[in-house]
Amino acid sequence: MKILKYSVFALAALSLTSCLKSKTDFGGTLNDGGGIVSLIAEKGYQATTTGNLGLTYRIATNFNFSARPNEAVKFFTITVSQPREAKLSGPMTINVDMAPLPSNAIPAPGTTAFFPAGAVNVQPVTIQPSDAPEINVPVYFTVNKTLLDPTKRYGARFTISSPTQGVVSKNEGFADVYVNLSAAFNNSNYTGRYVGTNTIVDSAGIYGIVNNTRQMRLYEGDPFVGFIPNIISPISRYDLAFTGQALFSIQAPKLSEGGFSYQLVAAQYKLDATGKVIDVIDEATGLSLNPIFDNSVPNSFVYTANDQRVLWVKYKIRLDPDNNLRRSFTIEEKFVYDALQTY
Repeated sequence: MKILKYSVFALAALSLTSCLKSKTDFGGTLNDGGGIVSLIAEKGYQATTTGNLGLTYRIATNFNFSARPNEAVKFFTITVSQPREAKLSGPMTINVDMAPLPSNAIPAPGTTAFFPAGAVNVQPVTIQPSDAPEINVPVYFTVNKTLLDPTKRYGARFTISSPTQGVVSKNEGFADVYVNLSAAFNNSNYTGRYVGTNTIVDSAGIYGIVNNTRQMRLYEGDPFVGFIPNIISPISRYDLAFTGQALFSIQAPKLSEGGFSYQLVAAQYKLDATGKVIDVIDEATGLSLNPIFDNSVPNSFVYTANDQRVLWVKYKIRLDPDNNLRRSFTIEEKFVYDALQTY
């Protein structure tokens, strides 16, 4: 009986070894150097979230049509996957093609215009070598905004091809990218998807949260009303997707309970022409919350580049969320423009 057992184990080991030595598996096997695969990161994220969360994300780029008439705009990210021994041996060039949306695109091509000639300067992308298992390269093209109509939604299919090293992913080598998805909000310095982190301290110790990080949408204006210049509304993306309600960012659980978060106030940030936060407004009433700003943070929106934007505020306001004890809350929020602009 022992001989039979050993024979079975030996056969299994031999089969496994044979499999590992095979070089026909995609991306290589454990006994070879692997392969280099390039893809569009947003396309992979789009497919994953649709399957796992049931959310139909669309890939977007955001810019202000009225400012920076020839701006380097980020359209998507190329990811080079090189998880094993095979690495880029030097700079790699990959071609990019821009074409009209296909007939099955969502939103439909009939409601989305293709970019006019000369509006987007599409160029090949050069990627520098690295020993990292994954290289992420933001792709920028110069946009001549004077050729665009800010009342229109634009879109195109971008396809990467002909890398000088490795191959392109069959399913993630293209992406449909939209500009001005919602004309009421997207013609803005501020609108987009952000990584939001906030800390809320209740002077009574009833509510509170520290470094709560969420996927947020920042709107210039009010999602219930429309565009309002220099008013920023931070909205929780997943609350909006799963509840249908535009829940604002100032949420915290009761410390005695944990778990469920209560929206303490629907705070909007009012900016001056330089991006400085000059007031915090209660969306429900339209009135100032009379904030006392803490100057240990910038209390401003800083636009460094198309894909580098940060809103960072810290202040005290008085709230009475339980209608029995009005007291001071200290709130710090930081919103960093997300590398993934998908909605």
